Formats: sequence, structure tokens, C-alpha cells
Amino acid sequence: MRAAAGARASALLLRAPPLLVPQRCRGAWHQPCGRRALAAAAAAAAGGGEEGPDAPSTAARGSEQRLQPGLYLVGTPIGNLEDISVRALRVLRGVDTVLAEDTRHSRRLLDHFGIRTPLLSCHEHNEQQRARAVVQRLQSGESMALISDAGMPAISDPGAALVAAAAAAGVPVWPVPGPCAALCGLVGSGLPTGQFLFCGFLPPKQAARRAELRRLAGQRATLLFYVPPHALLAVLSDAAEELGGARRCCVARELTKLHEEFSRTTLAEALADYGSRPEGVKGEIVLAVEGASEAAAAVAEAGAQAALGAAAGQRRATAAAAGGGDSSCGSDSSGGGGVGSGDGGGVLDAAATAAAADAGAAAAAASSAAAGDVTALRQRIAALLREGASVSDASRQLAQQLAMGRSQVYKLALTVKQEEASGGE
Repeated sequence: MRAAAGARASALLLRAPPLLVPQRCRGAWHQPCGRRALAAAAAAAAGGGEEGPDAPSTAARGSEQRLQPGLYLVGTPIGNLEDISVRALRVLRGVDTVLAEDTRHSRRLLDHFGIRTPLLSCHEHNEQQRARAVVQRLQSGESMALISDAGMPAISDPGAALVAAAAAAGVPVWPVPGPCAALCGLVGSGLPTGQFLFCGFLPPKQAARRAELRRLAGQRATLLFYVPPHALLAVLSDAAEELGGARRCCVARELTKLHEEFSRTTLAEALADYGSRPEGVKGEIVLAVEGASEAAAAVAEAGAQAALGAAAGQRRATAAAAGGGDSSCGSDSSGGGGVGSGDGGGVLDAAATAAAADAGAAAAAASSAAAGDVTALRQRIAALLREGASVSDASRQLAQQLAMGRSQVYKLALTVKQEEASGGE
């Protein structure tokens, strides 16, 4: 019977009219390689697969079969319809309801594969409110699939809050693996894959975006970002400034679609390339950026530790100043013991001294932890300054050579210049 069902499914697909290319707001699906792979997938889906949580249980909705109760996280194509899995098709057919980010968009996908499962919206604006009712339905014995517009749900898409609520309520949650743009961009980038950090979308405002990039500047892992096409030039410009224009990167665009593109270059070269395209940039983008070198990571760590020490010292000094201004702080009714108003200046001086010592100790500890890399960089900065280079020119030159963020090198160059000036007096 299984072979017969598979043959019938294959025959139906092979007699079907040519596949359409439905458009969508986040790109376009396409199916460039014919229907043979889809025919095989449909035949396999009709025949079932390995036993698991989505193995058929009781009959429901006519000839379709109902799945075990629970929440299924189903990956959907990010551009190429052939990337849908056999298991995903079976789950989407077998659940009671499909929760979709955009029901109109997902209905086109389900219609394409002849799936008539009811849809219910679950997007960023209603996920929190929807979660309680959905969990109650799951607890009552329903099975539901969660899908996003493209790729795996809950990855820079709605779903995380619903999954957390379901798990907290003891509802079974099963991922049904599928395409993920971030991982496709990573493995095709040519950059190291042993360690990577997925950062999602950067903040839209430049100040916040640069602050986030500055925070990531010392990461040794490959960095992965989702970038909307209209923001690509701004992101590349800020990344080149904060991470270093010489850092290797890959701009992966229109993944799995007809006009898929991998541009493997540096941040500075990518900025020049895409900035010179008169037609602009189109399509969804994954930006992969090489992790920091040992020297860049050491400088970033030293700067972060020094900043933490300085901030702690400032807080101590502020607190001491506030306490020193209270003339009755610590005094008793007899006037003896405690700290009287005459001791306020002494307390303030002692606290300020301690704060300065804390800041200096933190900076010293950070520098000691990365002594080799930081010392070598300081020596190169000092040599350029003695040759007549300005702080700005020296930091720009070294940042380009070492694939480091210019702002990091600039701060260190200012410190070196001040030390050189103090030593010459």
C-alpha cells in the first residue's frame, strides 16, 4: 500500500501544471530544478518515515493523520521551495493548526503543497497575548506547528515567547529542522566556523549601532548579522570604523534564490563595492565578519577593563563627595567618636585616592593580561608619533594594518601621546 500511495502522489505531481513563483515581501520563492525532487518528497511523505513525536497516531480530517499533541517548530524555505523537508510537509499536514507569522504569506506556501490545515496568526505584535490561549489548547490535547515567513521560527522572528510559555507549562516542544539563513551564510562565507556569534539585526540608529559593534570588537568568534538591504552601506561603514576595515567579511545575499551572491572580501572593500553600484542593493542579506585577531582582542579587553575601573573609581569619588558634604555624618550626641564635619575633607581625599587606585589597578591588570600584544602596539604607535604622524593618522594606519577598530587604537594612541609628552617634560 505504501508503494502504491507513493506512486499515486508521484503521478499527481508529474501531471501538475508548471510551478508558479509566488512573490513575497521578504524576497521571492523559486523552484528552479523541476518537480522530480518534490515528487520524491511527496511520495516519501505519503509513505511515512521514522517513528518519532510526529509519527501518525489517530485518523483525523479524512485521509490525513493526526500527530501527537505538542508544539512543532517547523523550518520553511528561505527562497527555494525544494528546501522544504519531507518531515515538515508531514507535520504541516498532520497538526490541528499552523501558527504563522503572516497568514496570507503562509497560506500561499501551504496551498502550493496542497495543505489545507487551518492557520492562526502569531506575530511580534500578538505573540504575548496569543501564548496563553495557545498553551491551553496544547494542554487540552491539540497539536500545533509554528512557522515563520522564512527559515526557522524564533531566530530573529517571533516564537521565543511562545516556546518559553509552552515549555514552562510542560507542553512537549519539538523542532522540525529546516533552512536557516544565518547558517547558510556562515558555511558559504569561507570564514572560520569553529566558533560563531549570531547577533541578529543591529540597532537602526547609528549611535546605538556603533556602540554594539564596539562591544563586539574583541570577539574572537566569527560574527553573523542580518542586514536589511537599505541599511547595508551604513552597517558596512560603521563596522569598518569600529571593527577595522581590513577585517575579512562575506556579504551573502539572496540565499538559495535565483540571484544568490557571495561577496568575500574585507569590510572596506565591501563598502566600496556596494557603494558604487548604481542599481543599489536588493534582497535579504547575511553579513559574516571575521573574528578579532589576538592583538585586537587584547586591546579591546584592556580598554574594557580600564573603562570599568575608571567608572568604578568615579562612582566611589561621587559617593565620597556626597558623604563628605554632610556635617553630621557619623557623629553621636556627645560629640565624641564617629566622623564629624571637620573630618569631611579627610574622608573625601581618602576615598578619591582609593578610587584612583582602583582605576589604576584595573587598568594595570588588564594591560598585564595582554601585555605582549598591547605593549607591541604601544611601541608601534610611539614610533609613528615620533616620526611626526598625528594621533589620528597613526591610529588609522595601524587599524588598517592590524584589522582593528580605529576607535580602539585611537584611544590607546591618545594615552601613548600623553605619556610621551609627560616623559619629555
